[in-house]
Amino acid sequence: MQSTFKIEDKFNVKEECYILASIIGEILDYKLTENSTLAGIPIKPFLTTPRVTDKNGNPRFDLFGFCLKNKNDLEKVGVGKVVQLIF
Repeated sequence: MQSTFKIEDKFNVKEECYILASIIGEILDYKLTENSTLAGIPIKPFLTTPRVTDKNGNPRFDLFGFCLKNKNDLEKVGVGKVVQLIF
């Protein structure tokens, strides 16, 4: 299965690399696996839901954080790109 996301940010936290992406379309009920990828890049089988608000101060429930398996892959994804999550 797959879902479409738009990359909003990417960053490092110590030795981990993260991509923040907003879902485009319906939020599906899914489970990430060891084989899941975002934009063809292997990701760890968990995600985070950062506490972020929109310009009106309302919480955003469309934004997710994905942790990359390989920190060198962070350069492969550009902010603003529309990508597929394969799970």
